[in-house]
Amino acid sequence: MVLIRLVGISVLLAACQTVAETTPDTVTSAFWQAFIAGNLKTAQNYVTKDSQTSLATDEASKFSLVQIGAMTLDGDSATVVTMLSQNNKKVSFNTALLKEDDVWKVDYQQTRMNISMIPFQGIVNELQNIGETFGEQLQQQVPLIEKGLESFGDQLKRQLQDFNKALEKSQSSQKRVEHS
Repeated sequence: MVLIRLVGISVLLAACQTVAETTPDTVTSAFWQAFIAGNLKTAQNYVTKDSQTSLATDEASKFSLVQIGAMTLDGDSATVVTMLSQNNKKVSFNTALLKEDDVWKVDYQQTRMNISMIPFQGIVNELQNIGETFGEQLQQQVPLIEKGLESFGDQLKRQLQDFNKALEKSQSSQKRVEHS
């Protein structure tokens, strides 16, 4: 009797667990918790068929804690902001998910690509900062540039006027020579 109750409770808990892990964020959380714990069999249940062979235990040992952030849905695909702790450093990236047979699954191949881009994110951020700084400095220089262009335009006008006067003088001198 006790055995039947235990089996019943186990089945009930398993059913609740499956129902609870139906959204991209809950699937992401369950996947990463299993992955970090080194339970690749369980983790494989949460990944797409194409990604199942990509899981490796050596990658799992790098991380110690997972936090889930914002979720973005786009039809049959989704992303979940994921933060993993690695040697007391937090690493943030998007976990990619796809709907496979009406069930959300982690696209681990895409997620690995997102993780591999993390070192380049610093470079991208630096380039953005440089671009912003350049933009701010350029914005500060715009009034000086405008004044310089205005001054150049004034000088050009004067030179054109002087050239016209010299041309008129030359033409009137030439007409006097022709009349003489």
